[in-house]
Amino acid sequence: ALGLSQLSRLEAMAAAREAHAGRYDALLRDSGLILQPRAADTVSAHHLYVVELPDHVDRTGAFHALRAAGI
Repeated sequence: ALGLSQLSRLEAMAAAREAHAGRYDALLRDSGLILQPRAADTVSAHHLYVVELPDHVDRTGAFHALRAAGI
């Protein structure tokens, strides 16, 4: 029932997620994090935004820095 009720908002939700992913891309571009490639000929639901930490980056420190930046 929940899925059926959300079908009417599917395009709006997908557009909002795409906008959020674009914002994250811009904010994290020069962060030193490894961002997932986004192919122009594919569509993603962007239900997750995955970043990879370089080996020398402390996970806890990166988490706190991202939270402090509002990400």
